[in-house]
Parts: sequence; structure tokens; C-alpha cells
Amino acid sequence: MKKIMNIVYFLTIAVFCFGQDRFYANSSGNVYTSPNPIFGIAGSVNAGEKLIIVEGGISFTLSADNSRTYRTRVKTEDGSIGWFAIDAISVYDSDIFPIEITDTRWANSYYLSVLRSENREMLFTYEPFWRDSFYRYEEGRPWYVDVSLSGLDIGSLHTRIWELSFNTYDLIRGRIIKKNGKFSFSFICIAKRLSFDGTYLRSHFSLNERGTIALYLDGDFLDVFINNRKMFTLVRETEEIYRQFQNLMLNNSVDLSNVIWPRRADGRMDIPPPIDMSNFQASHTTIARLNIRDSPNTTAPLVTTLELGTEVQVLETGLVATIGEITATWVRVLSAGGFTGWSFSGFLESIVGETAAVESPVPEAPAVIVPQADFVVEGGGMLLWTWFAIIGVVIVAGGAVLVIVRRKKKGI
Repeated sequence: MKKIMNIVYFLTIAVFCFGQDRFYANSSGNVYTSPNPIFGIAGSVNAGEKLIIVEGGISFTLSADNSRTYRTRVKTEDGSIGWFAIDAISVYDSDIFPIEITDTRWANSYYLSVLRSENREMLFTYEPFWRDSFYRYEEGRPWYVDVSLSGLDIGSLHTRIWELSFNTYDLIRGRIIKKNGKFSFSFICIAKRLSFDGTYLRSHFSLNERGTIALYLDGDFLDVFINNRKMFTLVRETEEIYRQFQNLMLNNSVDLSNVIWPRRADGRMDIPPPIDMSNFQASHTTIARLNIRDSPNTTAPLVTTLELGTEVQVLETGLVATIGEITATWVRVLSAGGFTGWSFSGFLESIVGETAAVESPVPEAPAVIVPQADFVVEGGGMLLWTWFAIIGVVIVAGGAVLVIVRRKKKGI
């Protein structure tokens, strides 16, 4: 019995010691009695000294150049408790975020759809709060004046999630573990400011409670998982995206000509760039999952992958190519979802039952032709005619077997 109790005791200590993130000071500095240094010093910390983060939240002070210094409450090795700069705190045994994550301002990807619509009220589709609830807080004030891009700020130890422009959730992260392309870390929510009630993220961040976040960087996009569940996708916020979003909110007008449309690492776009769809007339459907590319070549960057049965309009024809056992032309297409680019016509079927390789009566732009390369199969599924051929062979073979059996029974 005593041995069992010793084992339980040892495991309890092990879980307590190793299950918690361990913090230390990465540089020397003062610990202050309040978030603002002018109110006095509570103690000092040496580089390498162990720290414990205690309840108390997070705060910042502004310097002369308007830069912010964030501080949180810590307990030092000598027992002093006070406010210490977050950038001076690190976690033992932690991987690090790539600079592509930390040096970027991230915004919700659905803002691209709002920009693309060129109508600020499209925001109601994703954030109905502004239409349904805002005037309970700001009667008589235009809703769009208060809208700004919401998303994620990732610092060395501090992560802030923005929601509905004003709601914020401040997290102190634990050690980062990189696995299968994801950066995972535990967090504790040390502060949150809820200017507006009834929000989507509120239930996921309880004050002083722990959770886990995983980030998956994919080109200009960042997929965010909270407690093992994918919650949202963020997009890299460029200066032009920010400028035009503010334009749209304040003036309900936008100029997207200088916006570089975000892509994933393989070239795919989650949301297509703006395009005039007023003259769209579907001429063909896909008979397999079909890639759209920037140019008529299987090595060209991807734009998107169309699902089986997607309607497209063929705008232009390009070179003839053989992919697998199919010889057909490359065609420039416009999909019903607004994606445009080059696809292999061997995986398209005319709505009127003709082949896809037809000249477009109204080409939008000159074709971009690249030298033919070694082609690979573009589609993601087996063609319908292949299935019909297989079924036909099975029927014929079955019939032949039946005839042989009957003849044997009759002794022929």
C-alpha cells in the first residue's frame, strides 16, 4: 500500500511540475508596482531567472513614439510580485513561430468577400451584430464608423484576438510545439474586454482558464484551431487591404485595382478576386474535380479546384495537349463562383452535349501560352465514359458465361 501511495504521489508531482509551462526572463529588468512604471519599482529580475505568471491581466504604456510596451503580473524567485514586460518573458523548451506569422497583422478572411462585393452591408452576412444589435449601444451613430478589421496579433508571448472591432481576448501562451505543419500551444486568457455582448468567441475564452490553439500557415492564410476545432481562417492584412476596407466602410466605395489577392502556398485562392459576372453564361460542366491554373500548363500555379458538376463558361481556347489518354485543348474558363483561369477541356462536358474545345465568341484577354511540358492527369475522379465502358465489359462477360453454362447443361 505504501508503495502505491508513493507512486501516486510521484505521479502527482510529475504532472504538476511538467504539465505546466515554465517561464523565465530572457533579459534583465525591473518589476513595477503597477502597469505604469512611474508608480514605483517592486523589484528586479535577472536574465534567466524563473518567473510565475499570476492573475492580474495585462496592460500597456505608450512611449514617446506611440509604441506600446505590454506588461503582465509575475512572481519572481525572491517572491516579489509586480508588472514585468511581456517581451522580456520566454518559455522553456519552446519552438518559435516563423517570422511570417509574428510580423504580420492577420484579419478574418471573410473581409475579402466584403471587399469583393463593393458593398459594406455585405458585412452583415458575417457579422450580423452591426445590423441587429449595434444601435442598442450607440443610438444615432452610423454603425460603419466603428467597424475595423478584426483578427489576430501574435507577439513573442502575448496573443490578442480581436472580435467586432472592440472586443479583445488577451492570451499568454505556453511553449510552442511544431508538428505536421501546425504550431500548437497552450494558453491562459489573462484579460478580455467585451464592449459588445453575445459574441461568437466569448464562450471559448474564460478568464484565467487554459486552452489550446493551433495555427496552420498556408501562404497568405492562417487557419486557426481552438481546442482541436477549426474556428476560423485569417488572411494576411496588407496596407492596401486595410486602406480599401476603411474606404468601403466610411464611403461605401472601393478601388481594388492595387490589391494583390491573397493565395495559399500552392497558389489556390479561397475567395476569387473581383470580376464582372453580369455576362456569365454557363456553357460547360466539369465531369471530374478539375484544376484551374494561371496559364495552360500543369506546372502553372493553381487558382482553385472545381468540384464535379461545376458550371463554367469557356472564354478562349489554347494549345492541344494529351493528359493521360485524353487529347484535348486547354481552355480559359470562368466558373459560376467567379474563378477564372486555364483548365484542360478533356474534363469538361458541353451543356448541349458537344465537346468543350470551342472558340469563345467574346474572349476577355489574350491567351497566355507556355511551352508544353510533361502532363499529368488533372482531374480528381474517373471519367463517366470510363465507368460506362467497365459496366459494358462486365455485362458482356456475364452474358458469355451464362451462354457457356447453358450449353454445358444441354450437353452441347
